[in-house]
Amino acid sequence: MSPWFSFVALTLVEMQTLNIIGHVGKRVSFVCSDWNAWTNVKSNVKYLCISPCKADKHIIIKAESGRTKRKDRIELINRGQDLFVSITHLQMSDSKKYFCGVERTGPDLLREVNLKVTDGKFEFSILISTKYHPFVKK
Repeated sequence: MSPWFSFVALTLVEMQTLNIIGHVGKRVSFVCSDWNAWTNVKSNVKYLCISPCKADKHIIIKAESGRTKRKDRIELINRGQDLFVSITHLQMSDSKKYFCGVERTGPDLLREVNLKVTDGKFEFSILISTKYHPFVKK
């Protein structure tokens, strides 16, 4: 096996998945970046698609470089290396695997996004930073 194929396989494994939690009726926003591309993707078309994201029929919405696009409850902002995604009025049916994608010559670059929508009735989280908490003695 050539070193080229070993490196490509390694970069695909290293790409981190975005795990996003949202609540019914609310808005969720996230940024897709760190495309692990050897080339600059600032001028590329970027998109959001639904898994398995293997054909054009899976693409929900595309945004050209420097553009903002809206479709139904989804907004994409394609700015520089980043793709900003917002989904409003979340529904339980929005819970699924998505991909952010970058069009390019050869295989598109994809970033996995797992969205979990909850009804918010029983889930909560508390984060306490002991470094700055006034009741923790150092």
